[in-house]
This record gives sequence, structure tokens and C-alpha cells, in this order.
Amino acid sequence: VSKHMNHLLKSPFCVHPKT
Repeated sequence: VSKHMNHLLKSPFCVHPKT
């Protein structure tokens, strides 16, 4: 989960939502 959160914080989830 931490990784996922970091990813969203680094890049906008809009660009790649739950790939």
C-alpha cells in the first residue's frame, strides 16, 4: 500500500489510475 501511495504522490493518479 505504501508503494501505491508514494506513486500517487509522485505522479497524478489521473495519468495512470490503478494500472
